Amino acid sequence: MSFAERGEAADINETAALVKSTELKQAFALESLGSITSLRSELVALLK
Repeated sequence: MSFAERGEAADINETAALVKSTELKQAFALESLGSITSLRSELVALLK
Protein backbone atom coordinates (compact mmCIF):
# COMPACT_ATOMS: atom_id res chain seq x y z
CA MET A 1 0.00 0.00 0.00
CA SER A 2 1.44 3.37 -0.99
CA PHE A 3 1.81 6.37 1.27
CA ALA A 4 -1.12 8.08 -0.49
CA GLU A 5 -3.29 4.98 -0.12
CA ARG A 6 -2.47 4.74 3.59
CA GLY A 7 -3.36 8.40 4.00
CA GLU A 8 -6.64 7.88 2.18
CA ALA A 9 -7.42 4.82 4.30
CA ALA A 10 -6.70 6.84 7.45
CA ASP A 11 -9.03 9.60 6.23
CA ILE A 12 -11.76 7.04 5.57
CA ASN A 13 -11.29 5.51 9.02
CA GLU A 14 -11.42 8.95 10.64
CA THR A 15 -14.60 9.81 8.75
CA ALA A 16 -16.17 6.49 9.76
CA ALA A 17 -15.29 7.18 13.40
CA LEU A 18 -16.83 10.65 13.20
CA VAL A 19 -20.00 9.22 11.65
CA LYS A 20 -20.25 6.60 14.41
CA SER A 21 -19.67 9.26 17.06
CA THR A 22 -22.40 11.42 15.55
CA GLU A 23 -24.79 8.46 15.42
CA LEU A 24 -24.13 7.67 19.09
CA LYS A 25 -24.66 11.32 20.07
CA GLN A 26 -27.93 11.36 18.13
CA ALA A 27 -29.12 8.15 19.80
CA PHE A 28 -28.23 9.57 23.22
CA ALA A 29 -30.03 12.84 22.45
CA LEU A 30 -33.17 11.00 21.34
CA GLU A 31 -33.08 8.81 24.44
CA SER A 32 -32.64 11.89 26.62
CA LEU A 33 -35.52 13.64 24.90
CA GLY A 34 -37.71 10.61 25.53
CA SER A 35 -36.78 10.64 29.22
CA ILE A 36 -37.45 14.36 29.52
CA THR A 37 -40.82 13.98 27.80
CA SER A 38 -41.75 11.12 30.12
CA LEU A 39 -40.71 13.06 33.22
CA ARG A 40 -42.66 16.08 32.02
CA SER A 41 -45.77 13.95 31.60
CA GLU A 42 -45.35 12.54 35.10
CA LEU A 43 -44.89 16.02 36.54
CA VAL A 44 -47.99 17.33 34.77
CA ALA A 45 -49.98 14.37 36.12
CA LEU A 46 -48.74 15.04 39.66
CA LEU A 47 -49.66 18.72 39.45
CA LYS A 48 -53.25 18.05 38.41
